[in-house]
Amino acid sequence: MTSKLLFLPGYGCRSSIWEPLAALLKPDFEATLLDWPIESLSGFHRVEDFGAWLAGEASVTGGEFDAVIGHSMGGLAALKLAQTLKFPRVVLCESFLTPPKPFFQNLVWGPKSNLVEVQVSAMVAEESPRYSPRLQKELKTGRFVGWASAAKCEISAVYGTRGAADPVEVMGKLDWPDPLFDKIRVSLIDGCAHFPMLENPQTAADAIRESLHPEQLDPGD
Repeated sequence: MTSKLLFLPGYGCRSSIWEPLAALLKPDFEATLLDWPIESLSGFHRVEDFGAWLAGEASVTGGEFDAVIGHSMGGLAALKLAQTLKFPRVVLCESFLTPPKPFFQNLVWGPKSNLVEVQVSAMVAEESPRYSPRLQKELKTGRFVGWASAAKCEISAVYGTRGAADPVEVMGKLDWPDPLFDKIRVSLIDGCAHFPMLENPQTAADAIRESLHPEQLDPGD
């Protein structure tokens, strides 16, 4: 049976960032890629505004999705949405529940990332002026740990390693309270930074596939 997934973009991004990864998840997963409403973005001053918009969007409320996968701010909006709608799982992709440390404040990483950097930089330069400056401040300084802690659905997360060889180092820089690591299954993606779906789509797709069906994993993995 095909699982239905809803993919959300992050701040200054379009849903097209998910296309390479969504293609790799076929035919087991049916992907819906949703864009934010351009005409409303300047009035969305908080992440909560995105969650509220999602909760009233017919394509979301009528979708009966098995999981909502959000990039960066999109993951936070998915957590907010989970307070209103019931669905089995949220997958955070490079979503920061505490103010991101300098380690995470880069868009791309690695020698193969030049083309991706050009693509991402052009997209962000075009899209980010549509967004509220107050929202940008909240994303830089806000704490969303409470949203994740209170979520009734299952939560998984994926983050790029930025070339770090020690997974413990990367996990530590997330600055989560210890109980959150027990609640959220984290996968780390090598060879990428903030856009694993573009920099290393196959590994990112594999990680998301596994996070959607953790019960099928070997306990020794």
